[in-house]
Amino acid sequence: MRKFDPDRLVLETINEPVFKGHERDWHEFQPSLIASMRDGAPEHTIIASGTDWSNIGDLVKMEPLKDENIIYTFHWYDPHIFTHQGATWSEPYYPVLRGLPYPSSPGKIQPLADEQESPQAKEALLQYGAERWDGRKLSDQLQRAAFWSSQNRAPIYCGEFGCYTLVTPAEDRLRWFKDITSGLREHGIGWAVWGYDEVFGLNRRKGPSGVSYDEAVTNVLFGTETIL
Repeated sequence: MRKFDPDRLVLETINEPVFKGHERDWHEFQPSLIASMRDGAPEHTIIASGTDWSNIGDLVKMEPLKDENIIYTFHWYDPHIFTHQGATWSEPYYPVLRGLPYPSSPGKIQPLADEQESPQAKEALLQYGAERWDGRKLSDQLQRAAFWSSQNRAPIYCGEFGCYTLVTPAEDRLRWFKDITSGLREHGIGWAVWGYDEVFGLNRRKGPSGVSYDEAVTNVLFGTETIL
């Protein structure tokens, strides 16, 4: 890959390393991996991350690497039960979840929890309501990454965030997108939405009349639409 312009190509070690229960192994392996990448691409910026699907929680436990041409990334899908409601590849009870609101509160969530037959789903919904997710909570969570970046003089980047557009309530989804992008801007964190063709962001589709995408999400991402 070194033949490509370093100003236009950034290399990443591994996308969303998991290493559940073996986080220390990744922390020891990633530096040697980057050293090997440097042998082949001495001028390119390299993206590094923590474990647990590039979660902030592990990122802030990392010691910055000695290589100065590195950007540290994290991915953001919290509150996960909201952004992934209806998804078939996550928690076993997610496929039956519908209509979860954002922001969350006990009063909004209790009726939905009462309808659930699964004890796990009921418990998770009640927790979501009790945690009262809103723009301020999102910003406070992002502050953890911003503080780590400042303390270590290490650039950070939110390489993914998104919300399942096929199931999440439209207005609540737009509020979530507005709050997460506002929080990222507040803390000076660069970002990329997931995704372009995926159903977690712009939801680009080709049809008989041409290409379409979710214009409402696009307008919110770039601050050109007001959400009540």
